[in-house]
Amino acid sequence: MKYFFLLFLCSSVLCAQAVNSSASVELLKNIEGYYSKKSIQIEFNYAWKASEGKEFIEKGSFFFTDSWYKLILPEQDIYFDGSSQWTYFKDRKEVQITQSSLEESAFHPLKFARLYKSKSFKSRVVQDEKGIAVVELVPADRDQEYHKVVLSILKNQRQLRKVEVYYKNGDRYRIELLKHTPTKKLHMADFQLNIVGLSGVHVEDLR
Repeated sequence: MKYFFLLFLCSSVLCAQAVNSSASVELLKNIEGYYSKKSIQIEFNYAWKASEGKEFIEKGSFFFTDSWYKLILPEQDIYFDGSSQWTYFKDRKEVQITQSSLEESAFHPLKFARLYKSKSFKSRVVQDEKGIAVVELVPADRDQEYHKVVLSILKNQRQLRKVEVYYKNGDRYRIELLKHTPTKKLHMADFQLNIVGLSGVHVEDLR
């Protein structure tokens, strides 16, 4: 299940009509604006729990500028430069290169922030106190595999604090965004894996 993180929630979204509350849309627009204009490093905890089984937890780092990103996990790294994605499986010394897009990406705060634009989810604010608002997004299509997505938002900072995704089969995962650090301006080369610097690695180019 450690590689499940790569699948994310938006790869199989269907376009069904949904209605969002104005308060939830305003919150999501605010965090979209924050994440759209900066180069940021995020430290996070990721927890995955199957309906039957123990919870799996790991720490990671996420660097991004707009749609370009780099995801660093204990057992794998992912680089995305806007069109190509490099996935480096450290334990088996293998790199897979694929064509991709932001919509197919593993994890990006903008993916969550922009769910209000999707006709596939309807959103509402379920809690708003002490500077933290909680937005719940429910699929409009009942055939979706997701039960709901819950976003905890730091209102003053306009940042995501926590993301929780619940599946109908009882599986769920949680991302806790621990620290946001603005970085120097990053360039496309920062989001392309330097394969030459990796010795003894098998490269599989699937583009």
